[in-house]
Amino acid sequence: MTKLKEIKEQQYLKNKLQWLMFFRVIVALFFLSIATITQIQKSDSYLSTSLLYLYVLAGSVCALTCVYIIIIPLLKRFTLFAHVQIMVDIIFVTFLLYITGGINSIFSFLYSIAIIAASICLYIYGGMLAATISSILYAALICLQHYHLIAPLQISSFIASGYTDERLYFPIIVNVSAFYLIAVLGSFLAEQAKKTRLQLREKQIDIEKLELVHE
Repeated sequence: MTKLKEIKEQQYLKNKLQWLMFFRVIVALFFLSIATITQIQKSDSYLSTSLLYLYVLAGSVCALTCVYIIIIPLLKRFTLFAHVQIMVDIIFVTFLLYITGGINSIFSFLYSIAIIAASICLYIYGGMLAATISSILYAALICLQHYHLIAPLQISSFIASGYTDERLYFPIIVNVSAFYLIAVLGSFLAEQAKKTRLQLREKQIDIEKLELVHE
């Protein structure tokens, strides 16, 4: 019975990962298209440095999704696969922040989407793990920019006012706090959905037993 339950959980995780792959492509291409179109309007060349980075990022998302589609039918256990997808998503978001201004980018909220996806797939463990990785990468990007160890591309259309190097602590504290809050809330909702699903499954089993007795 325990093994059957584990198989069903893995199948359920597989279904969630398939939906995540589809959702990832839609969200990534939507925001990357906005960034690309806006930058094209402000650039004299379709092959400027910032645009090339956006092209590479969009192409990487599509290519990795194709790889995921090929790999997923070959797997029997999907927990490690879910970890890999979540980690790659967070790295992509960090790279997008890098090419759109770092501390001044308005795309830091995309970390929240990755954290929600992790909470849905792996519950509280996945949500907290994604929040921690997001916090580390975001803080590292901001600190490296602050100490002039890297120079993120400044795409003017995506610079948010109010985030300056002199107030380094403010965006880090606000965003990191938001990451963990989203992880907790997302995980809570995912756990509640899981409990509801298990209760429905138990009731379905009871109904099937009653039908057998009736027959």
